[in-house]
Amino acid sequence: MEAIVITQDEHWWKVQQGDKYADWLSYDEMMGVVSSLTMPKERPCLQWMRTKEQHELIKNAIEQQDNPQSALLNKKVTELNLSVRTTNICLSNGLNTVRDICRLAKTDWLKFRNGGKRSLSEIDNFLKGNGLDWGMNV
Repeated sequence: MEAIVITQDEHWWKVQQGDKYADWLSYDEMMGVVSSLTMPKERPCLQWMRTKEQHELIKNAIEQQDNPQSALLNKKVTELNLSVRTTNICLSNGLNTVRDICRLAKTDWLKFRNGGKRSLSEIDNFLKGNGLDWGMNV
């Protein structure tokens, strides 16, 4: 890497490397140029910069490793092998995950439009088969 020469002329900065230079820079701009020149092409420090969604995905993955039941509770209703009718009942009543279903009281299911004994039995069998129950505080 060629030497980087930084000079200041009253209020402005000049950065020179080899035969290339940038002048009339503010202090912040000068620091940005120097940082860009000295950073390797692969910037490992930038691996920690993520969107909110990416941070949530990582957080959820860690939680799922710590608690296998958490993975099931966060599973979307559309990913379950439920009948179309039961899935639609869940979605139309704001039950998007297994966790949402577990928080529901069994008697509340029958209050849903189209929530009859057959769909109740299907959900009940799913919960019992996975070690879950109605009205859980999860």
